[in-house]
Amino acid sequence: NPVLLYALKLAGVTEVYRVGGIQAIGMMAYGTKSCAKVQKIVGPGNAYVTAAKRQVYGYVGIDQVAGPSEIAVLADGTVDARWVAADLLSQAEHGSGWEKSLLVTQSKEFAEKVKEELLAQTETLSRKEIIKRVIDRDGILFAVTPNLTEGLELVNRFAPEHFEIMCKDALKLMKGVRSAGAVFAGAWTPESAGDFVAGPSHVLPTGGAANMFNGLTPDDFRRRHSFVAFTKEDLAETKKTIEAFAEVEGLDAHGRAASIRFE
Repeated sequence: NPVLLYALKLAGVTEVYRVGGIQAIGMMAYGTKSCAKVQKIVGPGNAYVTAAKRQVYGYVGIDQVAGPSEIAVLADGTVDARWVAADLLSQAEHGSGWEKSLLVTQSKEFAEKVKEELLAQTETLSRKEIIKRVIDRDGILFAVTPNLTEGLELVNRFAPEHFEIMCKDALKLMKGVRSAGAVFAGAWTPESAGDFVAGPSHVLPTGGAANMFNGLTPDDFRRRHSFVAFTKEDLAETKKTIEAFAEVEGLDAHGRAASIRFE
């Protein structure tokens, strides 16, 4: 793909390997004759790539569990059902067949409208066969809750990669979000805006991992170190505290390492 290659050039990439899938994870984690072992593997993949990243974690670093794609939409019925259906479909077309799309609403009638529109729109899309595989695997789900508060709690437990709040009071409801990779508030904020132009990280935790991981950031490519430099006066001031902690933990040598300097 020439567009991808040019983007890599702009980013300053010096090595490109034309390989994918779990074999690519193995190649990078353990090294081959043509590819040196890496320190960290980042980026999303399908269910198999994600499983492979889990297995090599600890031997190399990974950013997070990212993939397959998923979206949850909380809707109060004030947004056009066509728009909601289109947003649910946007994450079902990626290709693995294991993508997840979840609609949460307090209106059964609205859920039915979205379902009808979703099936109709599927037939018009170039990747309809891929989407149908997701549908056949129950990858597009509908949940009707008594109210939006319970709906929001359901989404928090689901901890989706992408979370759209398609409600009248979207910004107010957004304050109750605890677990989501990225949140899109309001009818005019489709998830695809976040993918391509809005600016947030596009590499996000999936499979419930949003309750423990963040999206990819520059921090994932940096390591932090702690540096300590005491003077004699500093150690003298804190020596008794060091010795006290060492005694509590039964680590005599720790305390001795501080006290011996003043004998």
